[in-house]
Amino acid sequence: MPNLRSVQRAARVFTVIIAVAIAWLSLKPVADPDAPGPALLAWFAEVFLGDAEQTDKVGHFLAYTALVGMAGVGFQSRPARVWVLLGALAYGGMFELLQSLTPDRTASWADMTANALGAFAGLAGALSAGRIIFRERP
Repeated sequence: MPNLRSVQRAARVFTVIIAVAIAWLSLKPVADPDAPGPALLAWFAEVFLGDAEQTDKVGHFLAYTALVGMAGVGFQSRPARVWVLLGALAYGGMFELLQSLTPDRTASWADMTANALGAFAGLAGALSAGRIIFRERP
């Protein structure tokens, strides 16, 4: 069985890295807003959303799934996980607000919804991972 402290420490470090990546990707200028997204994201968007051009929604979902999933493994207590979820929702909302203040980005309720769904999926993944890695009982 893995050492709890080392797994938590690593997950917390990756949480910070993911949070910084989300910040950078959320605020960096967009070179070509009409350019197609990565092919894998386009495939996911086509399969799950019925529109291959919605790659940004898939990206939002995956980013917040990773953020909350890592943070949820890094912080094992139930109250900490609630704060992680609430913090991620606020973090996503903050970047949507900041995007509305930049000249080449736009805020979107659909992006915020994708962030929130990703955050809840990440929490579910963290709960499952915690049970598997640390042999928690439901």
